[in-house]
Amino acid sequence: GVTPNGASSAPMISDIGRYVTFTSQATNLVPGGTNFPQVYVTDTCLGAPIENPDGFVTPCVPTTLLISAEPAGGPANPIEGNGPSSDSSIGNQQTGSYDFSGIPTEYFSFLSAATNLVLPATASQQAFFRQTCNLEGSISGCTPQTVLISASQNNVQANGPATDVSIDQEACNAVFVSAATNVIAGVTTPNEIYFSQCTLA
Repeated sequence: GVTPNGASSAPMISDIGRYVTFTSQATNLVPGGTNFPQVYVTDTCLGAPIENPDGFVTPCVPTTLLISAEPAGGPANPIEGNGPSSDSSIGNQQTGSYDFSGIPTEYFSFLSAATNLVLPATASQQAFFRQTCNLEGSISGCTPQTVLISASQNNVQANGPATDVSIDQEACNAVFVSAATNVIAGVTTPNEIYFSQCTLA
């Protein structure tokens, strides 16, 4: 690969060392380039299974993927979010983590000020997102699905920015701090800690 043309920071490494997420100011890490600091994941292929659950060989090739991308793109031709992203973390790190259909699944979370990562669009304030990555072989085969985590109980966008996020290393549950006053009905004090529960199935 090419030498990054900008600094990278805040790396997070999965338990077995296979996945490494990080924030980078480099603009040349993925096809098409980027304009803002963005969040990426590198699949080192360390400990990757040689075969899938059906017994078919699934070779793994070390690959770097843009996590903070908008839905219109794809792993091979990603389109970056229209704002900076940071603070990545990795969930569902159990050995052999699969969804209900038997597809290997990983979760990556991050903060972003981009407004075009999910539909409908979000406001231009920092929000907390989680990406579900269903993959076969290396992460280059990922089918990403990004959802907004720092929303209200009625799935309404929060009226304040999110900070200090973390995702469960063995699942997809997450916690975050928010300056919003509408995340939970009746809780109007900003900078409270919230818990978001999800299911792997």
